[in-house]
Amino acid sequence: MSVPLPLPDGRVVGAIVWRDGRAVLRKQVDSRRHQLRRPPAWAIAEAHLELLEVEGGPSALVELEDERQRRWTATVEDFRRHGFPVERSGFEPQVALALAHWGLIDPAARQLPLPLEAAR
Repeated sequence: MSVPLPLPDGRVVGAIVWRDGRAVLRKQVDSRRHQLRRPPAWAIAEAHLELLEVEGGPSALVELEDERQRRWTATVEDFRRHGFPVERSGFEPQVALALAHWGLIDPAARQLPLPLEAAR
């Protein structure tokens, strides 16, 4: 089951899904177009964040996947504790969270072998 997340103009930009009993707001983003530059941050529509909080409480997760298949993750609590309001002309009210407060999973990042593994 998923709950679509429409903008005021009707375009659906993401969905709330459930994973392992936890509400997760999933959204595809393009960092070149969607990421704030000053300060570097991702922003979510305030209405979508409120809906996620109603559905899943403070531990509900926001998960953004960018054009490089990197996943950015933060909880509703992270947004409430460290987020800041963003009002941009032509956009709905948003809450932004600086990149320092996001978890990042990058599938392109390679883990180097430990010295013991390299010696085998």
